[in-house]
Amino acid sequence: MTARFSSFFRSCFRRRARGFTLVELLVAIGIGSVVIITATAAVMQVTQIQKRLQVSQNFHEATRLLVERLSQDLRHQTIDYQQYWLQTQDPSNASGPWVTSGCSSRSGMPPTPRYLDSFLWDTNNNNTPDRQLGGLTLGGTPDPCSLALSSPTQSTLHLTNGTHTLRTRYTFTAPTVGPPATPGTLSRQQFAALDTSGDGQADTWATTLQWDTVNSLCKGQNPADSSYKTILDFRHKTDESWCRSFVGTPTVISPDSLSLTALSFTLHPARDPYLSYQLDTTQLQPFVQLQLTTQLLDADQWGFDPTTPPTLDVQTTVTSRLYGSPYQPQ
Repeated sequence: MTARFSSFFRSCFRRRARGFTLVELLVAIGIGSVVIITATAAVMQVTQIQKRLQVSQNFHEATRLLVERLSQDLRHQTIDYQQYWLQTQDPSNASGPWVTSGCSSRSGMPPTPRYLDSFLWDTNNNNTPDRQLGGLTLGGTPDPCSLALSSPTQSTLHLTNGTHTLRTRYTFTAPTVGPPATPGTLSRQQFAALDTSGDGQADTWATTLQWDTVNSLCKGQNPADSSYKTILDFRHKTDESWCRSFVGTPTVISPDSLSLTALSFTLHPARDPYLSYQLDTTQLQPFVQLQLTTQLLDADQWGFDPTTPPTLDVQTTVTSRLYGSPYQPQ
């Protein structure tokens, strides 16, 4: 009996020791391969989705930061109506609106008028402007000569500080198809006022500053003769750190990861509300409506369809927090 049991157990052990058959191994390998391939594909898909989500978040964040930077400048500065007036009226152009509208022949108007001159009238008929009529003509109608914005929508934004001693210009450059294709960008440039005539008013603008270590003053280069004069801005003319960090060359501030496909600035009101105080339609605190569209660059690298890359449309309104006209004599 013992011999039979022993023989039976030896027989079972021999059968088990033979291992898996070739068919069993192939089936096991096939099933394992399917599981591994499925799991790998799932992990890769999840990783790709996470990466795309991260890229989308970064894209939205970059757009938000760009809008916020613009908004900060707008809140702490105001619309530079003088720059827009120079563009609209163009007093140096013999065939421009300033001449064709009769502004240049107005009694007492200087040959090279300044922005403030457009608001002054000769009410005593002595060829000397003596009265500011708040944006009106002698007949009580809106004065075309003091109009700053012929169109409220602009592609370039001009800002100035409260004393008109610092200016900032934002310029939009549209994208090109190429070759080579170039993205749309937004650049920022600063200007510091110089008084070369000694009347206390800005008459030229410097884009190159240097710190005078002897007198501890910030000085700007006069474009006319390359000499250096102390800047007018009283808050920064003794600030060495600000002077050395001043950027007078156009600098692209839009992030490298996106392209600005559209950008416009809609400015209100069309005239300086403080100088045009007689016109009810201008009695608004200056504000700017920003409208921009951004597009993700190199979208195909992150798994997006290159023919329809992610885009973002943003519209916001920013009101200046400065009160009073920066163009009044200081």
